[in-house]
Amino acid sequence: MQPKATRFLFNWLMLISFLFCLPTGLAGIHVLPQYLEFSNTNLRNDFTVFNDDKKSMAYVNITILKHNSALDVAGTTDKDKQNLPAFIPVTHTTEAGLVVTPPKLVIAPGASRLVRIQLTKTPEYTEKMYEILVNPVESDLIIKNNKQDNKVQAGIRLVVSYGILAAVAPTHIQAKLALDRQGDKIIAINSGNVSILLSDGQQCVANKCEKLSVYRVYPDTKIVFKAPTAAPVTFTQKYVGGGSTPIQSN
Repeated sequence: MQPKATRFLFNWLMLISFLFCLPTGLAGIHVLPQYLEFSNTNLRNDFTVFNDDKKSMAYVNITILKHNSALDVAGTTDKDKQNLPAFIPVTHTTEAGLVVTPPKLVIAPGASRLVRIQLTKTPEYTEKMYEILVNPVESDLIIKNNKQDNKVQAGIRLVVSYGILAAVAPTHIQAKLALDRQGDKIIAINSGNVSILLSDGQQCVANKCEKLSVYRVYPDTKIVFKAPTAAPVTFTQKYVGGGSTPIQSN
């Protein structure tokens, strides 16, 4: 074997050996529920953060993000939308009209903490969507020096953030969605004032049905997606307030 090839192989073996020596783990929290609704008659909601780790404390930050209205601007192309985040940070809690209590948590091993979200602004004509980001705070790389045996231990700990979808219902709900099919292309047009979740989608041809993806269509916007074939599709449309009805394209 050539010297360069030998050094290359040696370096790779050393790297693999180092990686396999690292103690790894996933951050042990989960959140329930993951969807909240607010309205004139429902001004507050609670969710629970669970620390599934039986040995370590969980440190959690909670922040509020708002729906990125740039996605709804007329003329924004699908390519542009792919480069835009669905939610962006609010500059202040008064901007969202939602207050988190408490915004920071320290959770004992195996325990849980209740978090309250309070609506402080009067609902508007159009539904408002927010994401409540529950973010564990961890060190990416932990290095400890054992003085007794003069060994260094390195550890990587992966963290998973959770996003809770929060919908503030408008003063008067108007759910208006149309599915226009052009060949195998489906255009979902939302002319109402609430977002519509399209779920349980399927396309049935000759007694053979194929499941479709889940889509959310925000007020005064439209989305375009392709069906497996040029045939009608059916969905269940769900929206804030508990509304749920079937819908079918042409």
